[in-house]
Amino acid sequence: MIRPIVTWDLPALRRRSLPVPDVTRDIRHLVADMFDTLQEAGGVGLSAIQVGVPLRVAVLAIDGHRLALINPHVLVRNRRRVKGVEGCLSLPGIVRKVKRPYDMIVSFMDTDGQAFQIRADGLQARVIGHEMDHMDGKLIVDY
Repeated sequence: MIRPIVTWDLPALRRRSLPVPDVTRDIRHLVADMFDTLQEAGGVGLSAIQVGVPLRVAVLAIDGHRLALINPHVLVRNRRRVKGVEGCLSLPGIVRKVKRPYDMIVSFMDTDGQAFQIRADGLQARVIGHEMDHMDGKLIVDY
């Protein structure tokens, strides 16, 4: 199901997202809806707060690879930072150059509640950083 994306509602987008206590059927439905919404919008990443749900959930779709991150946490960030242009589905038409770590190690749960760690680099690391900013109420206009 495609959900409406919160746009231009800065107070709503500034809310800090809460941890997901348990991966339930409702969380799995949220993730599925977020993937549908992301595909419809033509983006590469979407956080739950952008569809009005203040939970620490994000989805990514990069080069045909999909990844759902529940309660993501950055364990290690590379000190090497790379500047890149970013847009945001919640702030259409706005782009900013944002400096982010080139790579990072991230822990998260999947939709089965299993814990994972991945090493993300390049675009994947940038998108994860962008979505985690959303979870903390930070937007690209803050850069």
